[in-house]
Amino acid sequence: TARGRGRSGGAGWVDGMTTATLLRVEVRIKPPNGAKCADKSGELISNPVMRLMHSSCASSFLRRLFPAGMAATACLACAGAGSAPPTTGPVVELPTFTVVDTRILPAPESWRYAQVTEFEILSDAPDGTTELLVHDFLLFHRAVETVWPTARMNAEVAASLILCRSARTFAEFVPANVIPDAERTLSLSIQDRENAAVVINLQDSGPAEQAGMSGFSRKLLHDEYVHFVVGRIGPRTPPWLETALVKLFGAMVCDENEIGLPASSDPDMAARRAFAAAKPGPGSLANDKAFQTAVRAGTFMPLGQLFAADAGAFESGDSFATPEAREAYEFVHLCLFGARQEYRPAFLNFAYLAAREPVTEALFRRCFNKSYDEMLAVLWGYADFGSNRAFKLQDREGRVLAEIPALALREATDAESARVRGEAQRMAGRTDEARRSLIAPYVRGSRDSELLAALGLAELSAGRDDRARRFLDAAIGARTNRARAYVEFARLGFLEAAARPSGAGGRLGIDQITTILRPLFAARALRPPLPDVYELIAETWSRASVAPTSGNLGAVDEGVQLFPYDMDLVYADAILHAHWRRNAAAASLCDIGLMFAPDEGTRERFRGLKDSLSPVAPNDPPR
Repeated sequence: TARGRGRSGGAGWVDGMTTATLLRVEVRIKPPNGAKCADKSGELISNPVMRLMHSSCASSFLRRLFPAGMAATACLACAGAGSAPPTTGPVVELPTFTVVDTRILPAPESWRYAQVTEFEILSDAPDGTTELLVHDFLLFHRAVETVWPTARMNAEVAASLILCRSARTFAEFVPANVIPDAERTLSLSIQDRENAAVVINLQDSGPAEQAGMSGFSRKLLHDEYVHFVVGRIGPRTPPWLETALVKLFGAMVCDENEIGLPASSDPDMAARRAFAAAKPGPGSLANDKAFQTAVRAGTFMPLGQLFAADAGAFESGDSFATPEAREAYEFVHLCLFGARQEYRPAFLNFAYLAAREPVTEALFRRCFNKSYDEMLAVLWGYADFGSNRAFKLQDREGRVLAEIPALALREATDAESARVRGEAQRMAGRTDEARRSLIAPYVRGSRDSELLAALGLAELSAGRDDRARRFLDAAIGARTNRARAYVEFARLGFLEAAARPSGAGGRLGIDQITTILRPLFAARALRPPLPDVYELIAETWSRASVAPTSGNLGAVDEGVQLFPYDMDLVYADAILHAHWRRNAAAASLCDIGLMFAPDEGTRERFRGLKDSLSPVAPNDPPR
């Protein structure tokens, strides 16, 4: 998904990566009789350009084709190959990239890099500007986490901040099929299931950028981060929740020790204070004239109507001027800060579920143990949002709870800058640019583990499974921290094993099970935790020719504890227990599925499985 902010007006898409076509090249070199070239370290030379450099008959052609500096670099990389010592151990032959392109390999770009908390920072702006912006952002990030603790789940997402000091650089990340006017776009937040990037165009952020940092750039960065946080709540964050949180976070002010939330107004504030002072009981709303007048006038509404309103009901010239927007904000304010935070845990659960299934009064009652009307009376009598609020970020001894770490900027390596940029371009839907960004440092000789993982996943997305397998194998051998690389490598192994099972009865043999599970268990130790890890473990044991131990099954149960709302995972775990005749555990998992299923079809699936479970005799075979 992608979203962006920019100026209105203008037309046309400007591709910041367009260059003049110099010539079209097709180089396909294959060593004679299956021989392989090696560089001076003994590694196989898979780059077709470097292989070409070994051919004396092609040297003059290559010098005409590529700039002298690039040819010299390639020659130096290959020098001394003839005296290379023999390699030891297994060799993973990485895929080759055939040069069939209309542009010359670009030179490495100069970017500054840092990693702080869970964010990677990539910037081509002056260090002073970057340091000020990032420090301010981390203060805001800490404040958001304090107010909205589920934002900590976003720490499991690989997130990057990309600061571009020119519109031309920024244009490389603008999704061409989403935002047609790249020149007028000022900021972007782009994300997928496991990655996210916030990209800021500093060139058009205001003249104060020349002096270091403008409030405009700070606001752009804050706004994009807010939309990132809201977008991670679930696949369908409802309009009332998004509107309220955007207003809440946007109004916050923070420093090293304190978070401030300014007062908000309401046209019925006096009547609501009077209602609260009267300590109303059940049914009091029916006799409250001010409430009835507000409902008839449309300035206040039943909660069912609020939760069912579409996005258009929350939009106006003033973003929060509609009655729906005001009431949504007041409801969220009550749940997070009011009634001594009595409703906070219930609300966080409700918000999570509301982003995944239709909001009904039954769901609301399940979370809050109140009906719509009961909570509406509480909300009508709530007026704390009309006062300024402040929250100290200190312990009882007056110490700051979390120091903002210093930013240690350095020159980004070729692999780091290419990987961060390539992942952002991929999420923006610019797959060709992303692949070029990732390939360039690889062709120049980089074998960085995270770059290899990114290349493997990119090849997998393109349907080139064999090439993906070799990249992923090399990345895992180099101990990449990318959990997805381990999962997809294991999935490729599972598909191969399922097609040719080596165990009895056409089931997976012990050797195949071990090969599949080894990378999956390595992925369990990495972040972010992925439900796919546990689903594939479950499917592997479901097809195994040997019975899993309690510990093996417990690994999948761990996944259900981490992802109780992932119905595919819960069902896979239930099927696994049912297959190995652990029917009591399977029934309990079906109950979890029935409790959290988002629709009737999913509930029917769990109901059918539970109904099929029968008492188990001691010698019953697996299902």
